[in-house]
Amino acid sequence: MMNFGCSSFSWETADGRHLLGRTYDQFGDLKANRVLAVPAGIPCAPGLRAGREDPRGRYGYTGMAVLGFGEPILVDGVNAAGLMGALLHYPEYAAYEEAAGPGKTAVHPGRLLAWLLSRCGSLEEAVEALDGLTLVDELIQGKPLPAHYILSGRTGEALILEPDQGGLSVYRRTAGVLTNSPDYPWHETNLRNYAGVTNLPKAPRTIAGREVREFGERLGGGFGLPGGYSSPARFVRTAFMKEFSVRGRDTPSSSSLPRTSWTACPGCSGPLPRWIYPRDWPRPIRTTTCMNRPCAPA
Repeated sequence: MMNFGCSSFSWETADGRHLLGRTYDQFGDLKANRVLAVPAGIPCAPGLRAGREDPRGRYGYTGMAVLGFGEPILVDGVNAAGLMGALLHYPEYAAYEEAAGPGKTAVHPGRLLAWLLSRCGSLEEAVEALDGLTLVDELIQGKPLPAHYILSGRTGEALILEPDQGGLSVYRRTAGVLTNSPDYPWHETNLRNYAGVTNLPKAPRTIAGREVREFGERLGGGFGLPGGYSSPARFVRTAFMKEFSVRGRDTPSSSSLPRTSWTACPGCSGPLPRWIYPRDWPRPIRTTTCMNRPCAPA
């Protein structure tokens, strides 16, 4: 079902507001995607099919969802309490249980965000809610839905959720950056390979008795950043962009920053939309880039 790459990061404005940005780069189009607005009090199904006993949501929420597979698969959103989240592709690493444990609710990976946003008003409540559920995958078009998640809220903390072989891993106080596989601890460790990268231009040096100045002097640093579109490369560049970008003074000025930063930092998302012709495809397909920026209200 899923065949796309994603990059996501949390952000804080100069006046203390918090945002969560993400890209949604995929082969195909967005015809099955819709922006939903779900009021508080509407029953929320934990699986792909609604049931008579589905609990009613405590909070209204809005976000982008994929339709056509039963209950909407929410891929990102924000609720009335300021809790925000995004679902990202996690191929070859995601692992789910066959059935829910005793006293726990079976939740489909594509319904986890809707389940949390409809029930939880903060990261603390979300973590507590996770103790009462089990991610149980139901195949969609004969395939699993490999996903991991980033959550944020009014405090600005970014939380990473990853369903692995050992269960659901919850990472607190993260760097606030997420792309795709491998797992988050691997990505964070990989940042050590780029500890020497700086945003500052390098001073002239004397080499073999000659003064040598770098090309593009005074235009900034960044030398040594990876240049590909792989998930590890995008994670490093997004982390670098988040660390050194200038914060907007308020929400309106900062809302344009993720798009500006992704454009100024080639490869934080996938290639810009264009017609491509993979060798094993009989007809052209299109890459689609979508960028969303939920904001936690004050």
